[in-house]
Amino acid sequence: MSKKILIVGSNYYNDIYLNLLKGALATVKSAEYQYEICETSGSFEIPYLIKRHINDFSGFIALGCIIRGATYHFELISNECARKILDLSVDNNKPIGFGILTCDTYEQALERSNPLEKNKGKEAAEACIKLLHDDYWLFMDNQIKSKTRLAAIQLVAQQLVNKQDIETLKSDFDKNYRNKILEVGGEKIQYNINFLSKLINYYKSLDFEFIINQINSFKKFDRKFENWDTIIKAIIFVSISEILNTKNTKLIIVLNDYINISKFFVNLKETKLINLILDKLINEK
Repeated sequence: MSKKILIVGSNYYNDIYLNLLKGALATVKSAEYQYEICETSGSFEIPYLIKRHINDFSGFIALGCIIRGATYHFELISNECARKILDLSVDNNKPIGFGILTCDTYEQALERSNPLEKNKGKEAAEACIKLLHDDYWLFMDNQIKSKTRLAAIQLVAQQLVNKQDIETLKSDFDKNYRNKILEVGGEKIQYNINFLSKLINYYKSLDFEFIINQINSFKKFDRKFENWDTIIKAIIFVSISEILNTKNTKLIIVLNDYINISKFFVNLKETKLINLILDKLINEK
């Protein structure tokens, strides 16, 4: 399915809605996305319309306006509307740009919907399109891949030291650490378990004797590979096993990521050594 956006709008305050729509459409058209528009009278009905079309579109933009009155009705509608839209987005893994104004006065809504100033319809469209854009997800995917490569190197280093079965180590690692926070204020340990399994399978199928002999044949090194630090061995084994299973068009991306990962473990001189070895092995691929 080609990427297509559904703009769902409440025209209860029509002037406000048309302002928001103008800002959203300018952004969607500029990004060259296909779109359709679906309108309803009240903002409370917007989540229903999104859910009704959730499988038909790649993303959604919700536009409307709720203005405070003298009763609790304002809080009820605005809170439930926002909650339902958030649930729809998270549960269905679909981006929904939230452009429903919640204002104290009509004048305030006019100001926030002004197409020539800070138009919330434009901002909602930008948020949706950013999440639909391939480059955004490529960036997020590459971040997870880097963390997964890091996890693979740690597992292989552990296996080289204690000679345990690598699959057992992977299973224990996944059970104990995935999405865990190791310290207060620390980041979660995040990685893709399927990609980690792929990296481990690449590692297991590696012709270790051939790779070691190749490295030892390089005249510049004064020590045999067998005597190098465990972490350097792990980086080289994991990186070269993936490189051997990578298309030529992506080799530089993969290589650069492993070089950046190396900087977490070793000094600059050793990083250059790893880079040199990987370059040589790639050239002989």
